[in-house]
Amino acid sequence: MNYIKYLADARLINMVYHKGEEFPKKPAKLMMHNSNLMYAVYPVKVNEQDVLDTFFMNTMYKDHSLYMGDKGSSFLVDEGLRFRVCTENCKFKNNPNAYYAMHRMEQGEGNLIPLWLFGFLY
Repeated sequence: MNYIKYLADARLINMVYHKGEEFPKKPAKLMMHNSNLMYAVYPVKVNEQDVLDTFFMNTMYKDHSLYMGDKGSSFLVDEGLRFRVCTENCKFKNNPNAYYAMHRMEQGEGNLIPLWLFGFLY
């Protein structure tokens, strides 16, 4: 776990925990720090959903605390806001208590937010 912490301190990976947990416990998910690093480390197998999740995490982690989301959400932001990162063909039941970061959406409405807008937070 210390070596994983060293990689996180070097900004190569991000550790995502469940709500209420922190280091030295085992993280719920390990993500690359930046989506560009994914293509440098293993460019043969890069999943689009993983790239979108990494982009969202990278833009939000500086000013917000992010935790692993529960069923139907990708992340829990600041212990209260549920976000789900969706590709353009994602099927979901629109939950009014969650926000959806939509890939390839130009203009948002209601709780659907274009993913590219989160890039302005970086």
